[in-house]
Amino acid sequence: MTTTKAKPAAKPKAAPEAIDRPPCRCGCGDFPKGANSRFIPGHDARYHAAQKAADKAAAS
Repeated sequence: MTTTKAKPAAKPKAAPEAIDRPPCRCGCGDFPKGANSRFIPGHDARYHAAQKAADKAAAS
């Protein structure tokens, strides 16, 4: 007979702190770490791709 160890009970997560920064401008809903940051690293590519597609559609 094999015995398995019981997993410890998960700690309840604390309520999220109030975030006084605007969310990432790509629309993902996450918040950049820097106070003056507008995007999470790499997410500006999503924004620029969407802008490029919109400009191309408007030009047609």
